[in-house]
Amino acid sequence: MISPKKKRIALIAHDNRKKDLLDWVKQYVNYLIFPLYDQLMANRQILSQKQAVLDELTELSKGSNLENEEARVDELVSQMDEKIPDDTMLPLLYLDVLEMVGESGAALESVDFNVPSKENDPGYEGLFLNSIEFKVILMGNYQNLDDFVGLVYENTRKMDVVWISYEKSEDTIRATVNLKAYAFLRDGENFTGFTDYEFIEDQPFGKDNPFVSGGQTQQAEEDEE
Repeated sequence: MISPKKKRIALIAHDNRKKDLLDWVKQYVNYLIFPLYDQLMANRQILSQKQAVLDELTELSKGSNLENEEARVDELVSQMDEKIPDDTMLPLLYLDVLEMVGESGAALESVDFNVPSKENDPGYEGLFLNSIEFKVILMGNYQNLDDFVGLVYENTRKMDVVWISYEKSEDTIRATVNLKAYAFLRDGENFTGFTDYEFIEDQPFGKDNPFVSGGQTQQAEEDEE
């Protein structure tokens, strides 16, 4: 049987071991756990800062993307305006014709523009798609005619060839090319006001105002009477 004195000594030894163990645990926490905790918190702070920078960069990227999208939309709108303008712009269309005829090597006999005709189109912002048919009579050979048609479809402003007829006389072809260009116009709009452009002087139109059709010219004469 263990004496009370030995029990007391055993309890004291046990308490001392517990104390030594606690001291060791404290030292472990102080020298290992706490530094790891501090490092963890520091890393979390760094990660938080990096996340903030990343978020800012993301927002800046979004802003840059929006600017790029806006620039792209503006570019497309500009291209659309060149292909189908918000005006008949017949003088510029006539200059396009002169340039194409010159590049094709043909000789221009005459140009005749018709009044705009509203297409079956829903339109936008009060503007409606109109087609402008016009007739170009050329003198040349088959290659000239073929080159001219090719240039029509390469032109910046959208144009279509509606039909072609021609007469051959010896080595020369007299071709009539019926074309169609387009413009967005408001209801009731017709041609822009006539200006005495220098580039139309001595050109083969057969009338004082080249940018109206024969029907318009006739109506103007009736109104004057």
